[in-house]
Amino acid sequence: MKQDKCPYCNAKIVKYKHILNKPLVLALEKLADHPVGANIADIGLTHNQICNFQKLRYWKLTEKLEKQGCWKVTDWGYRFLAGMPVPKFVTTYRGKLEMASGEMVSVEQVIGRRYLKRTDYALHSEYDEFTDENLEMF
Repeated sequence: MKQDKCPYCNAKIVKYKHILNKPLVLALEKLADHPVGANIADIGLTHNQICNFQKLRYWKLTEKLEKQGCWKVTDWGYRFLAGMPVPKFVTTYRGKLEMASGEMVSVEQVIGRRYLKRTDYALHSEYDEFTDENLEMF
């Protein structure tokens, strides 16, 4: 794949496609055990999970906290862990979400089971599923 460069700053002009994979979802699960958030270096993630953790924000499953290295699971994240499907792929450009795929995937399809510890949290959310209207949040 040929990579174009900006004629002014020489930065790469490339879009990246990301998949919601098992290591990312297992990392999300570990963070969900810390409802007020946690430093991802302290919750038992692998090196790979720590290096790729920030990708979960593209699905709006996590949000970064003020303190260095600290993240928390969003309402969307808990709903995903409870069984609500999300787009399987997202495309980003320079760290910003460009688009989400139409193909949807549930936590069970990614890791083979649901997150069982906080499913009741997600049952009281404003949204029951991704629709064309609330997908605009992406």
